[in-house]
Order: sequence, then C-alpha cells, then structure tokens
Amino acid sequence: MSTQSSDEKASSETEPLPSDTAPPIAPPIAPPIEPSMQRRLRVMAFVRWCLLAAMVALAGGTWWTLVVRPAPVATQASVDRFYCSMHPQIRSHDEGNCPICGMRLIPIPAGGLHAPSAPSAEPADLTRDLSEVNLPRDRRQAIGLSLVAATRKTLPSTRRLSATVEVPDGSRAEVHVRTPGYVEQVANVERGATVKAGQALLWVYAPSVLRAEEELLVAHGWKNLDLAVPAMNGEKAPPPREQASPENGSRRQLELLGVSSRGIDAMVAAKKPDGVLAISSPITGVVVRRNVVRGAYAEPETTLFEIADLTHLRVVGSADADTAIDLARPGVRARFVSGERATSVDLTLDLVEPEIASDTRTRRIRYLGGRDATGLRPGEIGEIWLETDARDGLVVPRDAIIDTGLSTYVFVESAPDTFTPRTVTAGALVGDERIVLAGLRAGELVVARGAFMLDSESRLRASLTPRAIEAATVPAIQEKP
Repeated sequence: MSTQSSDEKASSETEPLPSDTAPPIAPPIAPPIEPSMQRRLRVMAFVRWCLLAAMVALAGGTWWTLVVRPAPVATQASVDRFYCSMHPQIRSHDEGNCPICGMRLIPIPAGGLHAPSAPSAEPADLTRDLSEVNLPRDRRQAIGLSLVAATRKTLPSTRRLSATVEVPDGSRAEVHVRTPGYVEQVANVERGATVKAGQALLWVYAPSVLRAEEELLVAHGWKNLDLAVPAMNGEKAPPPREQASPENGSRRQLELLGVSSRGIDAMVAAKKPDGVLAISSPITGVVVRRNVVRGAYAEPETTLFEIADLTHLRVVGSADADTAIDLARPGVRARFVSGERATSVDLTLDLVEPEIASDTRTRRIRYLGGRDATGLRPGEIGEIWLETDARDGLVVPRDAIIDTGLSTYVFVESAPDTFTPRTVTAGALVGDERIVLAGLRAGELVVARGAFMLDSESRLRASLTPRAIEAATVPAIQEKP
C-alpha cells in the first residue's frame, strides 16, 4: 500500500499542468560584454568624435581664410619679382626655376608684363630682339655667307611684269528666268557664238505667265464693255483713271515676269494666251557659258547663259607691294607685249588693287587698252613693259633684306667679323636687286647670302643674353685644394 501511494505521488508530480495554469516564461538574459570589446567601442567612439571635431575645425578655418580674414598687405618680401618666360602665370618673389618646364625665372620688367609702352614720336626700333653676331672667317665659309657692298647706280628705265588679259566684271551678263518653267525650245547658239542685245535665246513655258495673260485678256474685255451709267443730267460718267485700271495692273505683272511690250501687244491682238516666255540676250557679246537644254526645268537661280562683251578688256599684271606703288606714279608709260601678236598695245593705268595676295604677297595692277586693243582675247598671256625716267638709287641684292612684315632690316659688317642688324627703308624691286631708300650708305658691306641663317643665330643669342647675365651674377663655386 505504501508503495502504490508513493508511485501515484511521483506520477502526479511529473504530469504537466494545464495550459491555462502554466507560469510565464522569463526572457533570455544577454551574455555579459567582455572587457576587451568594451575598450574597442570606447576607442571607436573617441575616433568618431575626433574626426567630427577635425571637420568642424577645417570648415571654420576655410571660412575664416576666404571670407572673414582681411587681405594681407603686400610687403617687399611678398611682391612677385620673377616669372617664367614660357609660363607667365608662374611668378615668385625669389629666384629659382619654373616647376613646369624647369627654366630659370627671369626678372619682371619695371612696368609689368603687359604695361603699355609710352607713345614716342620716333619709330620704335624693331631690331631690339636681335643681337650682334661674331663669326670668324672659317665659320662664314662653312655656312656659305657672302658680303656685298651697297652700290649706287642708274636704275633701268624699262621694267617688265607678267600679265594676262581678263574680261571686266561690268562686261559680263548672265541670263536667268524670273519665274520657274519648262524649256520649250533653245536657239542654235553654242559657246563661242556672238549674239546681239535683244536676240531670243530660249523659250520657256511658265504657268504664272499663262495666268497673268488670262487676267490681262479678261481685264481688256472689261474695258471694251460700255459700262458707262448715264448721269442725272444726261451725260455719261467719266471713265476711270487709266493708271488704276485692271488692264494696266496685269500688263505690269507680265512685264515684271520678263514679257516684252511687243509680245504683250501681240498676245492681246491674237486674244489667245500661250504662257510661253521668250528669254533674250541682255547685251551684245560672245557666249562663254551655256547651261540649258530643251525640256529642262529652269529656275530663277539657274544660270542659263553667260555672255561677255569682248570689246572692253583689261590687262592685269602683278608686282611686289612696294613696286606696285612705285609703278603707279604719273609719267609711267605701259605697253602690252605678247608672243601671239606682232605689235604691242598701249595701255592706260586703271587701278592698283588694294588687296595683297596672301600666298604671293603681290598686288594686282589693272590697265585698260586703247583703240589698238581690239585684237586682245581673254586668257592671253604676255608682259607689261613699263618705261620710266632714268634715276639713280642705292641698291642691294634682294636676298640681303629681311622683311618680317613688322620690320625691314639688313646685317651690316660694323667691324671685322662682326655683323650688326640695322633697320632700312626698302623700295621697289629692280630685277634681282632692291632699292634702299634710307638706313644705308653706299659702300657698306651687307650680308647677301646666308642672311636668314645669320638672323636665326642673332635671335638665339638675343634670347640667351638675359640668362648669361643672370649666370654671371651667381658666384662661382671654389674648388677645395
């Protein structure tokens, strides 16, 4: 009995309680943080606050530097006194080298890099970028440099210029239609044929011409009707003004489209519009271009014929800019000589064109032919012989003068084996020689051959002169014994 009661008591203790009477479940307890992890978290928090403080300090310093702080007063030590000639934006108050190209910094001019030069009554010396050059005889022979003395001689009275025969712009005419249409017929006129002013060249069917002709016939029919209304006193009302009639407006429209007055009268007399427009030659001349065939669609922007009047031609020559001005003076007689004709043609100066050709650096001189110029033909090539009065002048070889566009100078032997650039005033070309108007005396030796090579050497030495002066100011390093 005691054993059974004990078993029942044990089973009652092990049986689970009902769900409504079960006690609440306690939450899980987090494991404690290790001391090493706590130290890491404190270090990370400290670093985060340090970074935030640094960013705030940087922003405050930038704001103070760019906005609040006043501009510093320039002192003698902070003024830029040197700059790089290759990179002018590089400047410094101390000597040194350029950080970009490594070149030595040179002093800034007293007036600044872009200071305007004071106006001077005398012309500026444009050879300041050049320097004297010393060349011994052996080096002169190696580069082929030769000297020639400036001589005074009597200039020739006859000069020659290459020339061609051209058609003036005022002697050309183009044939166009004033309204689009279809070419019905073309006259038997080829390129090179002679046509007269008013001669019909082609006939074009134009719908706009047909409409204008129909309007003219209708307006003409209204005019023939007796629309006069008797007035109260028995007299007829006066007819409308002639210039305000519809017929005049239609007639004017046809004239603007290119229909001649004779063609309008013939159409009105026949009382039959056809819409065909006859295109005539505007001038008497030779057809130099034909660009139309039967059946083509002609538009106003299309050039159908080009006609040139060959009775007025001009002879055009080209010369150096200075020579052109010299040859355009009064008293110069001109003749055109060509191998295609036995006799020459007298010419009259027309115009020296102001433009200078960019490729040849020459100017065009235009001449007009006289009565004996009827045999000239466009495209003919020849020479213009210019006869001038004989005069004396100082000349040097044409290669001795260097013309940069801004200055004209020569290299003169100022001392034995020493050549100095000198500005001169150059005149016209006479064959292979050039006239010198000022800056040179007769008998002085100038460099005739090799002047451009000497010019390069002179510019190189002039550019290196500031560096040589700066190098001379640097104390030499004494070697130890």
